[in-house]
Amino acid sequence: MTVEDLEAEEEMIAILCSDAREELALGDYSRATQAARELLPGASENDPSLKLLCRELAERRVAYFEVAEARLLGNTERERQVLARWATAPEIDHQPSAKGHHDRKLSELLAAFQRDRERTAPVEPKTAFEYDTAIGLFIELFGDLTMAQLDDREPMISFRQSLERLPSNRTKHAAYRGRSASELLDAEIPEPDRMRQNTVKKYVTRLSSLLNWGVQEGWLPRNRAKGVAPRKQKGAVRAFDNEELSRLFAPEHYRRNKEPYKFWLPLLGLFTGCREGELVQLTVDDIEEIDGVWVVRLTEDEARDKRLKGRKGSGKASERKVPMHAGLREVGFLDFVEARARLEPMGRIFPEIAGIDRDRRNATFSKWFNRFRHSCGVGSPEVNFHSFRRNVATQLNGCGHPSLFVDEVMGHERKGLAQSVYHFGSPMVKLRDVVDTLEFPLDLEALRPLAPGVRLQGAARRGIAARSE
Repeated sequence: MTVEDLEAEEEMIAILCSDAREELALGDYSRATQAARELLPGASENDPSLKLLCRELAERRVAYFEVAEARLLGNTERERQVLARWATAPEIDHQPSAKGHHDRKLSELLAAFQRDRERTAPVEPKTAFEYDTAIGLFIELFGDLTMAQLDDREPMISFRQSLERLPSNRTKHAAYRGRSASELLDAEIPEPDRMRQNTVKKYVTRLSSLLNWGVQEGWLPRNRAKGVAPRKQKGAVRAFDNEELSRLFAPEHYRRNKEPYKFWLPLLGLFTGCREGELVQLTVDDIEEIDGVWVVRLTEDEARDKRLKGRKGSGKASERKVPMHAGLREVGFLDFVEARARLEPMGRIFPEIAGIDRDRRNATFSKWFNRFRHSCGVGSPEVNFHSFRRNVATQLNGCGHPSLFVDEVMGHERKGLAQSVYHFGSPMVKLRDVVDTLEFPLDLEALRPLAPGVRLQGAARRGIAARSE
């Protein structure tokens, strides 16, 4: 078997394993139903025992592909752990013991929780997948603990601490795929590859929600995971200092950003103060000229998958027009947008990352930027992309501009009756003068030759090919 054959087989098994996990998370037991009926011939369609057996068979299918993947990669330790985890057949009896739930296991609690939700309040497939992923990872790390063992805060704290050291999306990265959680904990995972705090919080919260349900249903005396999830530290994000900005935009570092979104989004963040989610979703028609001033227009448009900060439909304060700083024009952003407009007049400015759903495109960019800043020697946990927004707000306020102008540029809620009700926007020329006071230690002249050209995407490429025939 050639190397190419091995790589193809590895990719196929990874896909099958991923599909099996997804079916398990979605409660799709169609592949296991026939086998379960043969094992429980007298069970009715709604019999909880049949459903539980279907789930266990679906879990064994996942285990089968995990073992196949481990063997192909020559990871005997991973194979041993998977086989050990599934060596003992589960007890199918779904009824609670008359003596209580003291010896019942976490996996049984999850199954009972899911049955209850299916009957009373079905959850979204994405939420169900998150529960399965979080609880599955907990079991992989600490075993399928009993209710008595779960009445202990130590495993909950250890779970959070372990998550903070594990890589995100470990099954998608070649460097981490096929390695067990315990192996990865023994390795030193670079900080840019580690789980984001939001993901850690989500996993711990799912565990806590499950245990909370267990308390309500009498499985547990108390929820030991309550309060364990990491809390958001207000004010933890600061502005970049001048040395950090110089490192980020130094030509020797920035020349690596050959994809358009990697080149332009940090510059847009620095010179507009916009949030990363606002910039990632920009379309060509969001760049317009008003009264002789080029602006970046930020609006909500659910039909085009564009949303601003706040609840759905509540981003009114964030809707705004931010004048384009002279620095962006100097580096060539207008030229880039005009080239994009010739291909797709209403298309996204950065289709390289905008083709996926709203949450994932933001996460994709955020992870890349985190890795990039670390590679530039900017590794402080107190900074991220939002720090650009802090830089802009700090400078504008420090220059003594009226708060009304600053709030309009930043998209902050206007204060007072006169501003919130009777003010309909300042002249663009005035706002441009405000934005152009921003000064940063960047060599814009050196960056302009590094600016990437427009790359054809999907429909645009097909359209040009069709016209050339």
